[in-house]
Amino acid sequence: MNPIYALMESRHRWLILASMSFGAGTLGAVMFLAWGWSHGFDRLWFYLGLVGAVYFLWRAFQQWKEGIAYPTDEQTRAEPEQSENLR
Repeated sequence: MNPIYALMESRHRWLILASMSFGAGTLGAVMFLAWGWSHGFDRLWFYLGLVGAVYFLWRAFQQWKEGIAYPTDEQTRAEPEQSENLR
């Protein structure tokens, strides 16, 4: 199975991408510091990873909000219906 296809078809794709972006930014900055690279480049790498993570979290929030506004058939079937006698 293609991992990119599996990721993009996942329900939690934006959260996965946010964690990957933040992890790459953090680990990359730490590795660059350990190797003695320029602190400006380290800072830029970290901030780019952080901006990417914030963007992906925003997309996850938008997707969640759309799911709440327009429930799917599976969500509506999962909710129990109240009978008229219980009201």
